Amino acid sequence: MMFQSSLQYVADLLREASAHILAEKSDKVFLRGDFSGGKWTNVEAAIQRIIDHPIWTADWTHSDRTRAVYEALQKNQNAEMAFEAVGLKLGYVVGADKLKANALD
Repeated sequence: MMFQSSLQYVADLLREASAHILAEKSDKVFLRGDFSGGKWTNVEAAIQRIIDHPIWTADWTHSDRTRAVYEALQKNQNAEMAFEAVGLKLGYVVGADKLKANALD
């Protein structure tokens, strides 16, 4: 997560997940959002799913998908497409989608 493009993608993903959880517009979610009533617990779970995603500890040479993530981070381009290809996307982060067993293959 130390690359600029991964930080940008994770920040955007967290904002989108929070907006989804709170049913708010994503550009104002942290300014206007009401995180009471257990909603913050859902945001924490979303953060944990981001952290737990296997791409952060994967061998970059494991597959074409992991290499694509590595190259996207190195070149600071196409990060969104590369992360989505390994299942790190909104549906997974909010818990609606399960991560496929072969997500990194």
